[in-house]
Amino acid sequence: MIARFRPKAFSALSFLLIFCCVSSAFAEQLDFESLLSAAQKNCYEIKIAGEDVQASQAYIGEAMADYYPQLSVRLGNEYVHAFEVNAGVATVGDAVIANNSSGYKHSLIAGLSYNLFDFGVRKLTVENAKKQVQIASLTEKQTFIDLRKKLLTAYANGLKLQKQIQVQGVILDRQDKIFHLSKQLKQAGTLGREQLGTAAINLAETLSQLGVLKVRFQDALDSFSSYTRQTYRGEQIHLAELAPVDGILTRIDLDVAPEVLVARQQTEKKEAELSMLKRSMLPKLTLYGSYRMFGSNTDSFAHSLTDLKSREASVTVYLEWPLFSGFESQAKRLRLQHEIAGLRYQQQLKKAELEQELSQDVNRYETYAAGEAKRLRQLEQIAQAQDDAVQLAAQQISDQVSFQRKIIELTRQRLNVELWQVDYATSALTLDFLHKALQ
Repeated sequence: MIARFRPKAFSALSFLLIFCCVSSAFAEQLDFESLLSAAQKNCYEIKIAGEDVQASQAYIGEAMADYYPQLSVRLGNEYVHAFEVNAGVATVGDAVIANNSSGYKHSLIAGLSYNLFDFGVRKLTVENAKKQVQIASLTEKQTFIDLRKKLLTAYANGLKLQKQIQVQGVILDRQDKIFHLSKQLKQAGTLGREQLGTAAINLAETLSQLGVLKVRFQDALDSFSSYTRQTYRGEQIHLAELAPVDGILTRIDLDVAPEVLVARQQTEKKEAELSMLKRSMLPKLTLYGSYRMFGSNTDSFAHSLTDLKSREASVTVYLEWPLFSGFESQAKRLRLQHEIAGLRYQQQLKKAELEQELSQDVNRYETYAAGEAKRLRQLEQIAQAQDDAVQLAAQQISDQVSFQRKIIELTRQRLNVELWQVDYATSALTLDFLHKALQ
């Protein structure tokens, strides 16, 4: 199996590595803020939330309709057959007229009604409509918070994959050199066939891992596309470092979090619905006026229409009191009471979940922050160790194979520190944004 490795293949790998490094130097720089800005403009969830706000604002005008008079005009036509000639009355639609003959009947009725008093039902209806606007606005704000959290997590994942790809590229180059050095040493008789095979296997495994990382990096970029509706190619994109944030505040008032406020507003909205239900069971005072025109003809439909001579006008003030509705009101009241209780529990649950999530974010940030000085010292030590290794190799004090392996080890150590720093920046940005969003 070892005999299958060819020098030309590894030369091609070296060329591929150089090509990747050169192409990455000319890749488009993509930073988190520009990605977030594109997501805000193109994300479907943001657009849906914005339309919900507009719809809820329009609903206020719908709820205000009961404060205005209701005007209607109705034209009715029908054929009436009077079974009793001396009955004295006949009907046209829901109107009763003093006409006892069979024939075609027409009516033109203009009606006006106005709600004089309903114990504050319409006022509560408008207030609930305004609460719905607040709920929609808070939901839109929460949608943006969720979008930023998801996008930040995806970006950090992509950034870490990019760093791993860069390191694997460096390791691939070093292992390629180890393989060629091992081959030269084998030909000189100072290295066994088994060591050469190990060098070849390590090179092949690194190449395979690099391919897997590139696929995962493209998947991470594709996850950006689901928010921004733009296309990103791994060989054309270079993710910028996450900007460091200083002065992070870990004390955040979750009582003003959109999710908690939404649950609170929904509870108040249901309480208002329960109050509206109770008031709707009381009498309602309404003013009604109408102007009616009647026409009839025993033989001709057209003549009945043109014979609208009978006219009358009326003004009525009536008191309507729904005394019994098949226990509908009682059942609805019971349902609303349970829904209110459920929403109160939901409010408590949501706050408890946010407190737990915030506690995890704070603990994660404080853990990273506590080790920041240590990581910086570690980076300095790694850089110094690399310089020492280079100097020793230049003076030919150490053999080249050991030198390449030392550089690989130090490169991996540096990668671990850099991945740690990405997580640290992510936790800091999460807390910083949450604090600003809840001010």
